[in-house]
Amino acid sequence: YIMAGFPTESKEEILQTMEYLKGFRKVVIPYFNSVRCYPNTEVYGSALKEGVAADNIRNSYRALFHDIKYSETPLISNSEFSILCFYFLQQILLSKERLLGAIAAQRNFLSEKELLDFYSLFLEKKISDLKNDLLVYAR
Repeated sequence: YIMAGFPTESKEEILQTMEYLKGFRKVVIPYFNSVRCYPNTEVYGSALKEGVAADNIRNSYRALFHDIKYSETPLISNSEFSILCFYFLQQILLSKERLLGAIAAQRNFLSEKELLDFYSLFLEKKISDLKNDLLVYAR
């Protein structure tokens, strides 16, 4: 699980974290989410102190957990954050070695339909066949 976009975190630090995560080839479902700065928390105060707009903070904690459109920080623009998300998808989530291991592990607990439903929801794309709709994108 990666939380990225802390108010003082740089793009380089996020990339270092992702490189570290690449070493965990048996992670079944890696997540990449932007930090949410909830009122009355230390990270909320830090975000305000670092110059994150109050409206941006408010919008971020009201957004869905996987929504990154309010992830801009003083050091990372929304477009850079989108690029980091894409990198995560390509290099970690869709790593063929990791994905094949994850599916094998998930088959111990989930039916084929449950697997298809899970990946459809997770990727926000209809997955009807793991090989043709999901593994085709794996690297």
